[in-house]
Amino acid sequence: MKFIIPIMTSAITIISGGCALTSDEAVPVVFATHMSPITSVRDKDDPLQVIRFARTLSDEGRNLEAARIYEDAANRFESVDKKFEIDCQKEAVREYWIAGKYAKARKLLDELESDQDIYRRASGEKSLARLRKMLSSGS
Repeated sequence: MKFIIPIMTSAITIISGGCALTSDEAVPVVFATHMSPITSVRDKDDPLQVIRFARTLSDEGRNLEAARIYEDAANRFESVDKKFEIDCQKEAVREYWIAGKYAKARKLLDELESDQDIYRRASGEKSLARLRKMLSSGS
């Protein structure tokens, strides 16, 4: 089951905006560049906690686990404009690459690129090209 996140804004490698559902109303949540680390997620339905946890894992060098958390977030939460999901997938690609899981990173990036419509592909071309270049140089 996906959780709908109605309003999202974001950037590659730093998720910078979003919102969560509380009752029937969307409440904006800012994903700050520097978030304090958390060691566990108390509410798996809270995208802020999930992302903070993934970042904590990444900062600790637990990149494979961080990648899996980002992938889970991309699959469980849904934004109106799909930017949240796309950014989570991009982060998962990056984390898999850092963890040395190049085949998984390539597969996820291929899926991400194939799911893009022509407008999103054109607007996100630079970030996807950077990820593709990173993957090409890493293995």
